[in-house]
Amino acid sequence: MNRTLINTSKDEILGKIVELAAQYTPEWKVDLDNSDVGVALMRIFADMYMDTVHLYNQVYEKNYMSFLNLYNANLMKPSSARSPVVFQSSSGSSRPVLVKEGTKLRAMAESGDTLGF
Repeated sequence: MNRTLINTSKDEILGKIVELAAQYTPEWKVDLDNSDVGVALMRIFADMYMDTVHLYNQVYEKNYMSFLNLYNANLMKPSSARSPVVFQSSSGSSRPVLVKEGTKLRAMAESGDTLGF
């Protein structure tokens, strides 16, 4: 369960800062290739913002786990999937057929591929 609350990149943040800089300080010609003090501060801010976004995106999962811990809900250990399977004899025989435990099964997918289980 990985939910992203804010989905942005450092380049998008820098682009937004450049856009706002053009509105608030039109005399400053921002050139990201030739760094000046202002561009250095923009990059530092974008890095710090991305760190904050990373932490913020972890809040949902941490709160969800805390909620489950309130009710003493524990995650189950991984185990093999189990399911009842019905076999039909291809020869039409009415005699019982022994199928050994651990027999690998294959099924036909809608796409025509065979899936192994």
